[in-house]
Amino acid sequence: MPLLIAKRLQNFGCSTLPKWLIASRTSALRQFTTTMNVPGAIPLPATLTKAIGDRLRTKESTCSTRLYSDYPFPWTKNGGPQDEFEKAALNALRADPDEPFYKFDVVDGVSMIRYATADRLQASCVACHNSHPESPKTDWREGDVRGVLAVSMPLQTAIVDTRAGVRDTLLVLGTIAAMVFLMFGMTFARLRRQTRQTTRSNEQLTSKMEELSAAELKLTQANRDLRSNASDLSRSRKAALNLIQDMQRANAASEAATQAKGEFLANMSHEIRTPMTAIHGYSCLLAEDEASALAAPNRLEMIQTICRNSEHLLTIINDILDISKIESGKMTVEHVDVSPVQIVEEVATLLKPRANSAGLDLCVQYDGLIANQIKSDPTRLRQILINLVANAIKFTKRGTVTIVVSLEDAPSGQRMLRIAVIDTGIGMTPEQRDKVARFEVFNQADTSTTRKFGGSGLGLRISNSFAQMLGGGLDIESECGKGSTFTVTIATGDIRAVKMLSQYDIVSRDAGTVDQVAKRAVPTSSNSLSGRRLLLAEDGPDNQRLISFVLMKAGAEVHVVENGELARDEALAARDAGDPFDVILMDMQMPVMDGYTATRALRNRNYRQPIIALTAHALSEDRQKCLDAGCDDYETKPIDRETLIEAVATCAERAEITNATTRE
Repeated sequence: MPLLIAKRLQNFGCSTLPKWLIASRTSALRQFTTTMNVPGAIPLPATLTKAIGDRLRTKESTCSTRLYSDYPFPWTKNGGPQDEFEKAALNALRADPDEPFYKFDVVDGVSMIRYATADRLQASCVACHNSHPESPKTDWREGDVRGVLAVSMPLQTAIVDTRAGVRDTLLVLGTIAAMVFLMFGMTFARLRRQTRQTTRSNEQLTSKMEELSAAELKLTQANRDLRSNASDLSRSRKAALNLIQDMQRANAASEAATQAKGEFLANMSHEIRTPMTAIHGYSCLLAEDEASALAAPNRLEMIQTICRNSEHLLTIINDILDISKIESGKMTVEHVDVSPVQIVEEVATLLKPRANSAGLDLCVQYDGLIANQIKSDPTRLRQILINLVANAIKFTKRGTVTIVVSLEDAPSGQRMLRIAVIDTGIGMTPEQRDKVARFEVFNQADTSTTRKFGGSGLGLRISNSFAQMLGGGLDIESECGKGSTFTVTIATGDIRAVKMLSQYDIVSRDAGTVDQVAKRAVPTSSNSLSGRRLLLAEDGPDNQRLISFVLMKAGAEVHVVENGELARDEALAARDAGDPFDVILMDMQMPVMDGYTATRALRNRNYRQPIIALTAHALSEDRQKCLDAGCDDYETKPIDRETLIEAVATCAERAEITNATTRE
């Protein structure tokens, strides 16, 4: 308790109090200890607290203390609160014993600070207070407020003592600071001297280290120069060896390429000259004098031979053009709705006569469900299959050629159309198979095989390139003497919502079988152009006669001019006379005025009738060039009779519908 009083009073500036309090506490403790040593004596904390207060009042101190209670102590009967502060303090401490009560007050004209704290019963005191004969009550409990210790002190004394304490504190701190700075200065001077000595020693060591480093650098540089020279010599030697090897490889590759090109040109010369011989020879025989005319069956056979060899020659030329476009990166494919079953059946129908004439069976099998429709390029897919099936027929002497169609899952998660062409032909050795599987230009399995069976060696390269453009590829399996399997895969696009066909569905449906496809392949009607007036702009007399004959045989009336200028004038004159030509067939390369210029001139004069381009330029950019000039359609030379007639009929019918709608 005395220590608590001291702490509270110090908070209010009572700086001299601790000295009195310490002395008073020591004396009181001696008295308390002496009492404790008396047998049967009861220690009273309140007595100790009062003794400390009396002790404080006997000293030269302006502080005053008082211990009071509304339940008077045994040694004083008049110990209750004497003024309003003591009453307020007692009430406050009864309500909250843990919170001291203080107040600034004026007593006898002097400003005072008054402080009060609760005197609470401890566990060891409860029994004594309840059993003491003079105790005012007998139901005391631990923690009850027994009384109040009040301390009063003038404010002026507290302020003076506080200022004195601050001055004493500042003086002590100043003295300590001066001593610290002095010691720091002495230490700093000593460290500075030591640092200078260390710096001089370091400079000497650094100088020696620099000398050693310079010597080491010279040795290192000399060693590096020696190694560099040795490395340069080694690199020069390796470079010379690599250069020699590169030159040897380049020379070998050049010789191989030269040999391959030589073999290809020799083979191509043979392939082109063979049908040209038949075409030229039989044409000359047909042109002989009627006096030595051949019998009709012989003439028909000659004509069929000329047509067959012409088609073969055209196939070779188309293959060369395809390879040229593939090598230049100009080959493109489209992705439209395609019926894979229809294309397979059409190819089988087309090549079945060739297989039958070679004594072979050509059949089609469907393994599992097949999509009724996929997204692909029908022209390129048909070309791939024709190449593969024709190859299989060519290299098979006996047995069968089988086309197996199925759907398979690709690693990418999409479905792939898989078509395998299986033959029982001569097959290939592993070396020949590896050579063919590289799909290089001018590359065939064996020159002796080429001489025996023919072929340009371009078909597989073209087929593989087309398959890759369509999202798949071409794979080869072969065994010498037992046959080969060429498997092409192409992407199908999204077929989740497409109808799936089984083998039974394909055979049963109206458009499914080979025979039904064959029945659909009926030539165009000979009167499909009946009543049509056509203008043909063509400068070649032979082509004039041929194309005119084809069109007139289909029922058309044909007017022929030999250049673009005449075509322009004739077309405008007929239109202005009220009887325009139904269709203009425009050759694009003519004297005086070419077809491009003539077409633009007609379109600039508001000529609306259809114009079909006829040209020997067969690249994709040539088609676009014709369409950009104003042509409605595009056909290549040599002409395909049925395709040309169908194109003319379609354009004429479309123009009639458009004109009728415009008039309405």
